[in-house]
Amino acid sequence: MIVIKYRKTLSPSQILALPLLTAQPIPIKKRFTYKAACLLVAAIDSHLSRGTKNYYNKQGVLLRTLEQVINAILDNNLAMGANENE
Repeated sequence: MIVIKYRKTLSPSQILALPLLTAQPIPIKKRFTYKAACLLVAAIDSHLSRGTKNYYNKQGVLLRTLEQVINAILDNNLAMGANENE
């Protein structure tokens, strides 16, 4: 796995321009999935850094970092809809 460290938030176009360092060509479906995931992460990061949207887990706890929100998504623990805090 390749880990990219950066000091500033990347724009969605910068994220999509990151080179994919693989030994074999990536199938189109995987490329679109990767791009969609990058755009989602960029949007969540933008919401968190600007304070334009709050994210909560299903227990009602405010998620303050990108890592917390991504983990909640992966664990199927992100509150969805107007009934669940936002």
